[in-house]
Amino acid sequence: MSMELNAAIDIETLDRAPTAVVLSIGCAVFNRAGGILGTFHRVLSKLEQHRVGRTVGVDTLAWWKEQDEQARVLLTTPGDSVSGALHDLRHFLDSHAVAGVYGYGADFDNATVRSLAQTFGVDEPWHYRKNRCGRTVVALAGDRIALPERVGTHHNALDDAIFQARHIAAALNALNTEN
Repeated sequence: MSMELNAAIDIETLDRAPTAVVLSIGCAVFNRAGGILGTFHRVLSKLEQHRVGRTVGVDTLAWWKEQDEQARVLLTTPGDSVSGALHDLRHFLDSHAVAGVYGYGADFDNATVRSLAQTFGVDEPWHYRKNRCGRTVVALAGDRIALPERVGTHHNALDDAIFQARHIAAALNALNTEN
């Protein structure tokens, strides 16, 4: 079994476009056994992002109103500096020497974090060659894997990242791939 570490990243946003206001970023570093070896979570300043033109979707706002109260608290939580959080995420990923960063969708989580970094003029938190799609890996594994137990709050970026890390690890093992 490979000893490489990977990371699963999840974000909560106010739009479905890569230019979305990002409410929070969650990240879980995992090994092939599905063990979680480190976590990162930041709630980001919405005001800071509004000021630079990040987008908000009316349909996404309506969707948030239908979510559990534990998830909706994110809408009113003051956030950290976006640049500072992105620097911290880069340091977190570098400190674990991750081989790949898996988003749950080829064109959303990773692309939105990249867009956010570009908007704020900071280095991307990981090299583009480390981009991975968790949904693709899980789909390829198909019915050879079972869903891991879901704990925490749905639409909490860290809880979702941990779930996705365990799901992706199971898929990688079923496919017997390196990363």
